[in-house]
Amino acid sequence: MVKILAIVPARGGSKRLPRKNVLPLAGKPLINWTIEFANAQDIFSRVVVSSDDDEILDVACACGAESSGRRPAHLSGDHASSIDVLVHELNQLETKGECYDFVALLQPTTPFRNTDRWRQALNILANRPEVPSVIGVQITDTSPFHAFEMSKNNDLSALFPEKLSTRSQDLSTTVTVNGSLYLVRADVLKNEEKIFFPTSAAVVCDTVLERIDIDTNSDFLKAEAIFSQHSVR
Repeated sequence: MVKILAIVPARGGSKRLPRKNVLPLAGKPLINWTIEFANAQDIFSRVVVSSDDDEILDVACACGAESSGRRPAHLSGDHASSIDVLVHELNQLETKGECYDFVALLQPTTPFRNTDRWRQALNILANRPEVPSVIGVQITDTSPFHAFEMSKNNDLSALFPEKLSTRSQDLSTTVTVNGSLYLVRADVLKNEEKIFFPTSAAVVCDTVLERIDIDTNSDFLKAEAIFSQHSVR
């Protein structure tokens, strides 16, 4: 049976939206939406929260996540990456004799997820050994093939001049990462210490709810309005 470690990284020191991970969204702390989703899935073997903040750890553990305690100081600053945290948590558990096939990164700032997307991602990794990771994406609202770069003097230069005369409907589909799904092979994560690769596969996570990504107060207010409109509880 495939074993998947789900890791929820949640620092306490958010500057643009202080205490965002424990702010109440639709009646519950923001981080709880992610933990409740993870705990409801039968694909995750363990759900672990990683934080440098005691309040976040208390809230997350009360919601059903596990924790090995506050993360080390070198993983708590602004320059510590999510990858560093994933590798640290994976190594911590492996030293205790636990082994995992895949690692899932679940950002608490993306509170809504779709179970079918994760099953699709798992199916890709299970059946395509050449794929190191699966990333959730959304279709870009406007094509970058028709975009321009503007200089300080307001001069324009096309990013893709050869594409300017191509009709929009004839352009390739372009996507951006939306943060709701990251699934990577555990051995690849440890060896390469990254989750994006030229051969990574994508799963489209493109509903209004899946597109929510909270970093600012404006993002939070928009999320509250969307949750209310869609009666999410």
